[in-house]
Amino acid sequence: VHAPPTSSEPVLKYGPVIVDPGHGGKDPGAGHNGCTEKTIVLEVARMVTEMLRASGVDARMTRSDDTFVELNDRAAKARQVRAKLFISIHCDAAANRGARGFTIYTPETRRRQSSAFAAAIEKAMLGTNMSSRGVRGADFRVLMRTTCPAVLLELGYLTNRYDARRLASRSYQIASARAIANAVTAHLTK
Repeated sequence: VHAPPTSSEPVLKYGPVIVDPGHGGKDPGAGHNGCTEKTIVLEVARMVTEMLRASGVDARMTRSDDTFVELNDRAAKARQVRAKLFISIHCDAAANRGARGFTIYTPETRRRQSSAFAAAIEKAMLGTNMSSRGVRGADFRVLMRTTCPAVLLELGYLTNRYDARRLASRSYQIASARAIANAVTAHLTK
């Protein structure tokens, strides 16, 4: 009797989930205090994807390198694979340099559909010791053109010196990636 071949790849039982690192390529996003949004969010998204896959979640990224992906194509990917969840990861900027903390957005017209997912993200992100600016509705195209529960997470403000220092730190990137992955897994397995 032969034993089945062993694989180091985890069995993906949940999902698919789309992890969308905002911006990329020709679109750097916000850039302040020596930080560039597209770089930070790609690092966090890579970690989220790895953590989710290790937990048995079929996580797929809209971009895995520094390339530009159209907003409609990001949402279309979620529809094509019949994603269970969609999370777009960003860093914020504001004229008010005192603005700080993370913010979660859900589709304005489908807030109820995404509210439990948003609440799970907020609860987990509070464990990173970054303050919450709450859950808000917005008509962002990547949220409006998805059909599954969807959130856009602003990890913090690059225009705020304190937030920017944290956003650039590997420890905060790991902590926020772990919070996102934990929230996704909890939401999928409840």
